[in-house]
Amino acid sequence: MVKSQWLALTASLFLIIAFAAVSMAEPSTAPTGKASVHAQKTVTVYGCPKGCETVSLKPGKCPCGATLKKVKAVKGYVCEHCNTVSEKPGKCSDCKMTMTKGTYLYMCPKCHMTSTKPGKCPSCKVDLKAKIINPKK
Repeated sequence: MVKSQWLALTASLFLIIAFAAVSMAEPSTAPTGKASVHAQKTVTVYGCPKGCETVSLKPGKCPCGATLKKVKAVKGYVCEHCNTVSEKPGKCSDCKMTMTKGTYLYMCPKCHMTSTKPGKCPSCKVDLKAKIINPKK
């Protein structure tokens, strides 16, 4: 009888450990807040295809005469003073001034490729620079 009790206890302990391991391995469905950090509000703006760095909220002509083409930009917060951009409101990380609502994108200073995310230009391998389109004061 002692042996059967010991086997039952060992089997129960094994099941408890196995259940705990499975429970810990399953991903949590609780919200973490990380999804909102990466969610960007993008808008269509218009940029010069000839690399003049002209970007407008409306279609039309560039001062160089080229027709502006559609590109994506981000609605977020900008500091015109430092050319700093953020998806979150608050103070500028450089000059500590209050960021204002605005539209921006990232542009390669060499080939003028645009992106809604910071990083390196895929063709030139140069750091993309933030370009503020229309800060709202």
